[in-house]
Amino acid sequence: MLFEGDAAALQVLNAALAQEPGPIRPLLALRDGGLYPAELLMTERATSTNTAAAGGNASLMSL
Repeated sequence: MLFEGDAAALQVLNAALAQEPGPIRPLLALRDGGLYPAELLMTERATSTNTAAAGGNASLMSL
C-alpha cells in the first residue's frame, strides 16, 4: 500500500492494515517529498523457451 500524508494518519492506517486478515502487505510511506522505491513497485519476470522440445530447431518454435 502506498501512503502520503501526516504521521497521525499513517499510524491509523498502519493499525488498520495490521488488523486485516490474510497475508502481510507492505505499507510504503513517502517522506519529505521523496520517491517510492522503484524496486518495491515492480515485478521482474523471466521467460524461457525450451527449443529442445522442437527437436532443437528454434525456427519451429516461432511458427
